[in-house]
Amino acid sequence: MTKVSIITINRNNKDGLRKTMQSVIDQDFDDFEYVVVDGASDDGSVEVIQEFETSFKQKRVPFQYESKLDRGIFHAMNKGIMKASGEYLLFLNSGDYLVAPAVLSDFSRLGITEDFASGSIIVFINDRKQVRKSPSYVNFYLLFNQSIPHQATFIKRSVFERFGLYNENNRVKSDWENSMRSIVVGGATYKHIDLLVSYFDVTGVSSDVSMKAIQMEEQRKVYLSLMPAYVLETLEYYKKEEQKWKYKSRLYDEYLTLKNGKMGFLITFMLWIKKWKRK
Repeated sequence: MTKVSIITINRNNKDGLRKTMQSVIDQDFDDFEYVVVDGASDDGSVEVIQEFETSFKQKRVPFQYESKLDRGIFHAMNKGIMKASGEYLLFLNSGDYLVAPAVLSDFSRLGITEDFASGSIIVFINDRKQVRKSPSYVNFYLLFNQSIPHQATFIKRSVFERFGLYNENNRVKSDWENSMRSIVVGGATYKHIDLLVSYFDVTGVSSDVSMKAIQMEEQRKVYLSLMPAYVLETLEYYKKEEQKWKYKSRLYDEYLTLKNGKMGFLITFMLWIKKWKRK
């Protein structure tokens, strides 16, 4: 069995697709296959795919693609899953790319057996580089507050056979839903790995601020399918209280920073004036 199947979905993003496919062909590891699912692009993406097809044949890496209309992101990803034959799947959408030629060989040497193995991603926010690590463990509380970096997570293909494919009714949160249902509810195993996997394209749908309300609604539907409404309402209440506490704590930390710094004398004097006026 092939060790890893990399799945890339694309729709009219030929420049991002080229960057993604180049990072895959550059791998120094050959026990993998590559699946590209294109949504009937008309911007030249198909020509990019066909250009790389020759390179994959020369490298003797199994490669397949299709370019057909789909019903959305997760329908395309599900089509990729159905085509893949690897033990582990890595979803690297167009615009995302592997950080180095040794990513797959380094992963293989780790000897992973868990259902999920998640490393780290690099993102650029306002031209500043940030490394975002996957969590050291996953439970309900963690997924209530964040998600696993999808572009750095190797998932056993058998997970989808046991727990089902991605929910195609969602526009954004199906990868998160899959983690919730398989790891938290289903008991699938998870391991954090010390491996920098990919650069994440922050211009994608999941990073779109305008999609925030849709993300929250999709998450809420998943929770309500797993628990009574009053449990979710209680969790939401305590999350708001936690956010208030964190805000006040941050303000206090900022106050101490100023008080102990150059502004210390001025702050002390202002507090003395305030106290004197009360008298």
